[in-house]
Amino acid sequence: MTGPRRRMRAGCARWIAVFMLALLAPAAAAEDVMPTPSIAELLETIRTRVQAAAVYPAEAREQGLEGTSRIEFQVDPAGQPFAITTIESSGSRLLDDAAMQGARDAAPLPHLEARIRIPIRFGLEATDRQASAGTIVGAR
Repeated sequence: MTGPRRRMRAGCARWIAVFMLALLAPAAAAEDVMPTPSIAELLETIRTRVQAAAVYPAEAREQGLEGTSRIEFQVDPAGQPFAITTIESSGSRLLDDAAMQGARDAAPLPHLEARIRIPIRFGLEATDRQASAGTIVGAR
């Protein structure tokens, strides 16, 4: 084969190769992509990490203080929490401050374009450290 027929056959072969790659590429790409966590999963990750980072103040433990502090904050793109406030006190300034410090110490956190509200539980029993998931307040 020479001339135009050879070029035509080579062109067809290239077209078939491109077509086959186009068919196979989405399947390969789909396997490589990690599923994006849901907002609820991200919120639970944040709450769990802040709860784990919150240190029960020795003074509060000695006084037998327990309670749940609800904190609100935002997370910047680098994972640093900011604008941390107590929105519902545990009844103890020591516990409230420890909850806010826990948010700082848990960084870096997953970034969310919203204000995050989470409960941080301080209890003398190990099982008291469990708390419900938080909430998202007004996405930015």
